[in-house]
Amino acid sequence: MASAVAPILKIKLVGYEIDQDGLWKHSMITAMAAKSLCKKQNLPYGDVAFTAGLLHDIGKLVISIYVQEVGAYLLEKVTAANLSYVELEEKIIGFNHATVGGFLAKNWNLPEDLVQSISWHHAPSSAQYHSELASVIHVANGIASLLGIGGGVDSFLNPLQQEALDRLSLKESDLEFIMSELGEFLLDPTIFSY
Repeated sequence: MASAVAPILKIKLVGYEIDQDGLWKHSMITAMAAKSLCKKQNLPYGDVAFTAGLLHDIGKLVISIYVQEVGAYLLEKVTAANLSYVELEEKIIGFNHATVGGFLAKNWNLPEDLVQSISWHHAPSSAQYHSELASVIHVANGIASLLGIGGGVDSFLNPLQQEALDRLSLKESDLEFIMSELGEFLLDPTIFSY
């Protein structure tokens, strides 16, 4: 899966201010964090979580052009409106990158657990099914953002939800452990070579 989607994710997304390879790196770190979270918390998702992490931001490829047109307005309003970036995407554009990603996953006939976790990775409590897996992807995405790996202008404007951390029984020390574990992987220059 990683080698299949790498070429698609290795493009520059001007709307999100993501450099060449940035989305690929962010997606790969999110996938690794998701798998690590599952292992640490003894959750059964493993490879499914890795795949969901890899594909979680696939919707950004589609709506980046819209974000490019309204990005400055979104950034201006994010603090004034007291909403997350993804909530403003929904209000201003009419849909957000997570919903679009879920739509793509559904049209690609991916399993429902992937569709739900991609669709709801910013609002895991809203997932009708698979909210635990959606929470894993939500937290993994947050970890990748905290590590500063290529998530784009919205990285710090979509905060981690305490409810997702509680659902997974995660403490700050757990997040620090996973971040340090991933930090070791980041030292390997071949980690992103697909």
